Amino acid sequence: MNDFDFNNRSYRVYVQADQKFRSESKDMRSYYLRSDTGKMIPLDNVVQIEQTENPQVISHYNLFRAAEIDGSAAPGLSSGKP
Repeated sequence: MNDFDFNNRSYRVYVQADQKFRSESKDMRSYYLRSDTGKMIPLDNVVQIEQTENPQVISHYNLFRAAEIDGSAAPGLSSGKP
């Protein structure tokens, strides 16, 4: 994702590709961008790919990220006891 300005407006750019063209990190060699000198260079020359794991869903409460905590009282205690 990138932003650029044109005619006093800001535009957001998203790069999209079908899954078969983006399923492996080596596929980044297939994408090119124009350098400041006008030369086309492979995208993998300017980006570094790092494998990470993320949750499938990120919960929010009042627009802030939130975590759900579930629990129960210990045997013989109620949730109202301090």
